[in-house]
Amino acid sequence: MAKTASGGGGDDGGAGGDHDHDHEQFLKLWNGRGGADAKEDYLNWDDDDDDDEDEDEEEEEAEQVMAWAAKCRPPAGRNVVNVDSFGAAGDGCSDDTEAFLNAWKKACSLNNAVFLVPGGRRYKVGAARFIGPCKNRMIIQIQGTIVAPDEPSEWDPASPRLWLLFSGLAGARIQGGGLIDGSGSKWWANSCKIDRSKLLSLSSRSHAKEHLR
Repeated sequence: MAKTASGGGGDDGGAGGDHDHDHEQFLKLWNGRGGADAKEDYLNWDDDDDDDEDEDEEEEEAEQVMAWAAKCRPPAGRNVVNVDSFGAAGDGCSDDTEAFLNAWKKACSLNNAVFLVPGGRRYKVGAARFIGPCKNRMIIQIQGTIVAPDEPSEWDPASPRLWLLFSGLAGARIQGGGLIDGSGSKWWANSCKIDRSKLLSLSSRSHAKEHLR
């Protein structure tokens, strides 16, 4: 499973958040409309299984991709797009944002694509939007660490509290044994009510299968 390390606090799931939601309902979804019509939803895995047979098939395929990631052999029928192939340094210092976006553009154009963030590496990625629609059955395989810029001033000034946005995807999976690290120490020094960051946002026009924790 990919894990998230909070980039900020407040009522979006960090310390001091709203505890009225079930512990499984932890991933915030944004509908993208904004304004007065904006609303919040919470993803609950228990309520998301509309078709047991399709779910079993998807789980089996996900396990195959996980096994492939461990053995470094591409799964049959999958088009693997590795961010390293697009110039990502993975040293934790270089800015890998452009490499990630270029790799995403390629993966999004392919059927049965795996967008791969390899293990054992640390990728510094600035504010980025991974926008669909993409071809069918996309898997986002996070094996390594994706880390946000340390300084809040390095975030996108147009959306200074938004880091990673996945939008317009249908039937996509986010999985792997990696880490999404929001570099939140300096955000905690700011007001949680005013300046808290949104570490990861998912906006879907149908529904996606995200395996994050």
